[in-house]
Amino acid sequence: MKRMWRPFLPAGAFLLALGMPGRADIALYEGQTPQASGLKLLPWGSGEATESTEYVFTGIKSIKVKTHGRYQGARLVLERPLDLRQVAASPASQLAVTVLVPERTSTGRLRGSRLGPGGMMGPGGMIGPGGAAGSGGMMGPGGMAGPGGLRGGRGGSMTGPPGMGGSGGMTGPPGMGGSGGTTSPGGSRSQRGGRGGSGGMLGPGGPGGDGTGGGMLGPGGSGRGATYGQDLLVEPKPIKSVRVVVVLNTGKQVDVTLPLEYTRPNPEGWRTLSFPIAAIPALKGAEGQITEVRIFGDSVGTMYVGAIRAVDDQTPIRVANLPERTVAVNDKVTFTASAEAGVSQLKYEWTVLKAGEKVDPLPVDAEGRVFEHKFRKSGEYDVHLTVRDVYGLKAPAHTVTRVRVTM
Repeated sequence: MKRMWRPFLPAGAFLLALGMPGRADIALYEGQTPQASGLKLLPWGSGEATESTEYVFTGIKSIKVKTHGRYQGARLVLERPLDLRQVAASPASQLAVTVLVPERTSTGRLRGSRLGPGGMMGPGGMIGPGGAAGSGGMMGPGGMAGPGGLRGGRGGSMTGPPGMGGSGGMTGPPGMGGSGGTTSPGGSRSQRGGRGGSGGMLGPGGPGGDGTGGGMLGPGGSGRGATYGQDLLVEPKPIKSVRVVVVLNTGKQVDVTLPLEYTRPNPEGWRTLSFPIAAIPALKGAEGQITEVRIFGDSVGTMYVGAIRAVDDQTPIRVANLPERTVAVNDKVTFTASAEAGVSQLKYEWTVLKAGEKVDPLPVDAEGRVFEHKFRKSGEYDVHLTVRDVYGLKAPAHTVTRVRVTM
């Protein structure tokens, strides 16, 4: 279990934030069991929601969400509506959702890999049953040199049916391809007739045919489960953003999409996504209470919810200075921004100007925490970085560095 411990209280409890009087968080979920936090975990569509100890941000649990896209995910239903009216009027109040999206381990693979069914050494592979040396293989029963193969048994002629590709031969079941010879129907170059058969070098399980279709160059010639086959499991795109739907007791819904790129992960990979509570106007009314939070990813995958809190965040944006550089013309120079602003979502804007040049407002040459640039001419340049809160709640921060470009 990977975790970062913090104390927790049930939903609706107040936590003093940063030790500053008058500022508090309201916790909807902070790593308790669903029963202790007053949550009911339900699926939405074909998604799943379960408690987990695989990754923990705070407390003893997290919520594991399996999502199949923007409309298949999890429902977190509150047993008692959560009243946020006391913080809804503050422009500094944000609803913060802390999530972890584990790095995906590739599942793309060839059906029938080298050691599995149809692999080089598995059933139907070069050495396994139906392979070069196995039953039905090049040298086994039904193989080129075995009964029924090129030199013996039923169908021994290379070009006449059932020939080299005869039943049980090098290209017949369970050999390389289908019934027929090298140039006869079902042979190496035929369009149809080869079974591709069970377990041959070019049949299902070998590097060839697919069921009843053709020989080495015909249909089925690079078939299912082959060592060199083309049947790959398609890898879904990684999750890049989280969709959060807040449901109120009035039936109204607030739907927001929170890109992961606007956050920085902590050392364990947890990211805190947030949006202003002021963006939920209905919460200011007499009946504005949250009854449910729905969570989805924008692709097929798994993520973990570590905490959901209403945060009164007045932390200003602070940006670290960038080091000065001396580089050569056409060198690729990489700048990496470092900024903090509580739970706020940040965007990074880069501008390159000649040294001392003043422009207001600054044009934006690129966005993102990492900026790569080539200086085409020698001289001195100023690289400006402006960091903004994506919702415009906080004053932007700015820094500039000098770059000297030599020949």
